[in-house]
Amino acid sequence: MHATPLPRFPDYSVISTADTKPAAARPTIAEQKKSDQVEKTAQVREQVQEEVKKVARAKLAPERKQAVLARLREQHEERESALAFGYAN
Repeated sequence: MHATPLPRFPDYSVISTADTKPAAARPTIAEQKKSDQVEKTAQVREQVQEEVKKVARAKLAPERKQAVLARLREQHEERESALAFGYAN
């Protein structure tokens, strides 16, 4: 039995790493800049929305604190009233 030699192929280990898309499919410089600008705008918008939420929470914090304190006062008064009438929990 005689082994047949394998066919010789050129060395394909050196493949260009350049963009393999046809030129028509690649975005132009202007399109790429516009895309980058849109992405940056979206990021800035997201950061602004986060800051707005923080400011809103900070403005509402005193009101929430007052509501919690009022609820605690009310509960305390109810407990004292219950104790005054002899209803121990």
